[in-house]
Amino acid sequence: MKKVIPFPQARSKRVKALMKTEAQRLFLSMSLFSLILVAVFSNDHLMSSQRPVYLISDNTNPLNVERLNRAIASAQPV
Repeated sequence: MKKVIPFPQARSKRVKALMKTEAQRLFLSMSLFSLILVAVFSNDHLMSSQRPVYLISDNTNPLNVERLNRAIASAQPV
């Protein structure tokens, strides 16, 4: 029985503590990343419904395009 080497308990406790800390850091960083991602996409979705849509050109008739361009330059309704 004298040839049995005891397992180092202190080292295994440190390794387990380090692994637990790494797992907590990973979980926290992924949670923070997902919250930021959800906030960005929800903000974009909310703001896209409020954005006005501008018609610059329909390319159907060159005269209409000129009139539209002139209206934009002079800020008159078409």
